[in-house]
Amino acid sequence: MRVGLLTLVLLGVAPGGLHAATNAYITDTLRLALRAGPAADQKSLGVVESGQAVEILKAGEEWTLVRSAAGIEGWVQTRFLTEQPPPKLLAARLLEKSHELEARAAALSAENARLEEENRSWADRFAALQEEFASFRRDAAEVETLRARLEHVQSELAAKDKLLRHLGDLPARFLRPETLTAFLAGAGVLLAGFLLGFYARRKRRWSSLD
Repeated sequence: MRVGLLTLVLLGVAPGGLHAATNAYITDTLRLALRAGPAADQKSLGVVESGQAVEILKAGEEWTLVRSAAGIEGWVQTRFLTEQPPPKLLAARLLEKSHELEARAAALSAENARLEEENRSWADRFAALQEEFASFRRDAAEVETLRARLEHVQSELAAKDKLLRHLGDLPARFLRPETLTAFLAGAGVLLAGFLLGFYARRKRRWSSLD
């Protein structure tokens, strides 16, 4: 490949500014040949493209020995190397980072929406449980009221049943022989007393007439 066909973008790297065992980047050119020796007429061993990183093995003012990411060692012109990533590479990295951040933001937004929906679901469940608990308390209060009323009614029924049993026993008591004898004896005494009193009053009245 002829050097004159390359689009040269020099970044102001001073000759000899590169050091061995460091990394450098191919500047904004299209393709750069890796030469077998430090001369443009040497055999091309491979190519590196703009934005690719290479390892500097031996730095020189005009030519530098590098190793590509593919492991090919060759000479390139020093003016095409820079220790800073070229703008295109930086732009590509920033774009990739931007895409990563957008993907993470979308994932976080989806997760946030899911959490909000889950929170609303739990809020609805909690409200339903509160209503169910309130209903249970109302039912429990009604049960206690009904239980108190039932106990009161049972107490009244027991009292009335006792009274009815007592009233039911009265005829039987009066029909007993001893009760009837005592009743008739008493009635006879009262009748005899009444007749004696009546006779005595009539006798006094007759005596007063004589």
